[in-house]
Formats: sequence, structure tokens, C-alpha cells
Amino acid sequence: MIQGALEFFPVSSSFHLHIAKKYFSAQTLPLFDLVCHTATLTSALYFFRREFSQLLQKKDTYMQVTIALVPLFFGYFFFSLFLKNASDTLYAVGLFFSGSMLFASSYLQEASPCVHRKKTALFIGSMQTLALIPGVSRSGFTVSAALFRGWSQKNAVVFSFLLATPTILGGIVVELIQLDATAVNSTHLPPYLVGFFSALVTGSLSIQWIYWIFSRKNRKHAAYYLWILSSACLFTSLVNSSVC
Repeated sequence: MIQGALEFFPVSSSFHLHIAKKYFSAQTLPLFDLVCHTATLTSALYFFRREFSQLLQKKDTYMQVTIALVPLFFGYFFFSLFLKNASDTLYAVGLFFSGSMLFASSYLQEASPCVHRKKTALFIGSMQTLALIPGVSRSGFTVSAALFRGWSQKNAVVFSFLLATPTILGGIVVELIQLDATAVNSTHLPPYLVGFFSALVTGSLSIQWIYWIFSRKNRKHAAYYLWILSSACLFTSLVNSSVC
């Protein structure tokens, strides 16, 4: 449910999943994250089916998506060091910058789109790559990046979610490559089904709400929330350091 509700919300779903796993002392089953990501991807494809269809009819869309994915490919290897055993301080930094991006983009007025489409796609893709850092929101950074380049609210949101499709698929491929097939057995099927449908239902509901929030420039509340989380993480980090 957390995965489905927060995958598209600009508050870093990875951070909330990290907290939930620590709170419940959960040991994630092999493929469980993959199953949940597949569910949220399904909800996104269905919700934006018309917008995606119209966008994909434009020839330059494929070029923009491809260029936007280039930084992610190289960035994954660079930021892979941050993907494991992230500290509270690192989460605090990521959450703070996510909130700052959302807050700043809330004051932007719609302008004429930048004609340098390749540079714009590269800029958006670079912002998405920074979302590999724990605490950084992918949707928050990509939508804000598009707005900074003069895109309309609707186009920024639709392109962000369109870009999420190959990004999530790439994550699924990486998980499959790293998977130990012998660790999966039939007893895992019930949790997989529960996880899939929970993420699918909550994802289908939340994506409508997120789209409404983004399309109305109502992102400052999410920024305030992220700043509060960032402060809490930083406080926790300082307390733990002093205890140690």
C-alpha cells in the first residue's frame, strides 16, 4: 500500500519504504519490490493511456525520452554506492532538496516552451538521475525540471510519468538480473498477490490525486512536509552520532 500510494507522490517513496521496513523489521521477499513496481507501472499506463498514445504519435517524443534516459544509465553506476546502507544524514539532504525544488517550481509561471528540446530532455533526465540519491523524489525533480524549462503543468506531469515507464522497467530488469532464482518458491505466491493488488489499487487511486495536485501548482504543502521529514532525519542522525 505504501508503494502504491507514494510511488507517484513527490515525497520520496523510497524513504517511506525504508522507514516502514525498519519499523516492521521486515525482510523483503525476493521479487517483492519487483511485483509492487510492476503494479504501480500498470496503474500509470492505464491512467495516462490517452495522453501517452497522443504523445507517442509525435516523432520527437522518442528522441526526448531516449536522451532523458542517457544520464540515468550512467548515473546508476555512479550513485550505486548511495543505494545501500544510506545514512539518515543522506536522506535528510535528499528530502531537503526535493522540498526546495517543489517549493521553487510552485512559483513558476507557464511560459513558452524552450525550443532546445534535446537540451531540455537532457536536463530533465539529469534531474531524474539525481533521484537515485536516497530521499530525492523522482516525480518532484522531473516535473520541476520541466517547469523550469518553460513547459506547461500538464505537459510536465505527463512527460514525467511517461519517463517513469522505461525507468521502472529498467529497474525491473536490474532486479531480475540480480535475482537468485533458487530463493523463490511457491510459498511466496500469496504475499506476491497481496502486494501486487494492494499496490495496484492504491496506485490507481493516488495517481489521480497526484495529477490533480501537480496540475494546480499545489506543491508547497509537499515541500513543507519534506522539510519536516528532512529536519527529523537530521535530528535523528545527530542524536545517533552523539550516542555513539
